[in-house]
Amino acid sequence: MGNKKRILLVEDDALVARIYRQKLTNADFDVSVAEDGLIALKLLPELKPDVVVLDLFIPKLNGLDVLKFLRQQVELKFIRVVVFSNTFLPRMWEQVAALGVDEMLLKSAVTPAQLIETIARILKKQSSALPAGPVPTTPKNSSPARTASPGESAPEFRSRIRHEFFQQIPVICKGFNRPATNLP
Repeated sequence: MGNKKRILLVEDDALVARIYRQKLTNADFDVSVAEDGLIALKLLPELKPDVVVLDLFIPKLNGLDVLKFLRQQVELKFIRVVVFSNTFLPRMWEQVAALGVDEMLLKSAVTPAQLIETIARILKKQSSALPAGPVPTTPKNSSPARTASPGESAPEFRSRIRHEFFQQIPVICKGFNRPATNLP
C-alpha cells in the first residue's frame, strides 16, 4: 500500500522504540525511528513525515530543539507533532505548546492503542495543521488542545496549561504503581 502515512518516532529508549514501532507498523503506518535529536534533524527533511511522535528528553538535541527546528523550516513547519514523553516540566511544556503541537501525552499513562487512536484523530483533522505564526489556534471540533485558543491571553494560556498538567498527576502516580509486567 503506497499511501501509508509516515511516522517519525523520536525515541532514545530502544525497548520503547521497538514496541511502538511494531504497534504503529501493525496499524498500517510507515514508521522510521530517530534515536536522538541530531538523527531526527537529518531525517525530517528526507522523510517529511505526516506525524512526528517526539520524546522531549533525548540525547544530543532535546525534543524542544527538534520542535524549534521543525517549526522554523518552511517545508516542515506544518507537520503534525505528538509530544510523547514521561516528563513534562511546566516551563518546557509551555515552550512546546507555544511552538505548536497537536497533542502532549505521558508515555507512562498511554497505551500503544491510545497513541494510535490519537494519531488517527490528528490525521483526520483539517490538512492545514498550523498557520504561519508560531502559535496555532484550536479547531472548533477538536478535543481540548494544549495550544492557545483564539482570544486566549498569555496568562490565561499559562494558567490552563498548569491546570491541565496538575490534573494529570493522579494518572502519573498510577503509572508508577503498575507492575512491570503490565507495561505496554
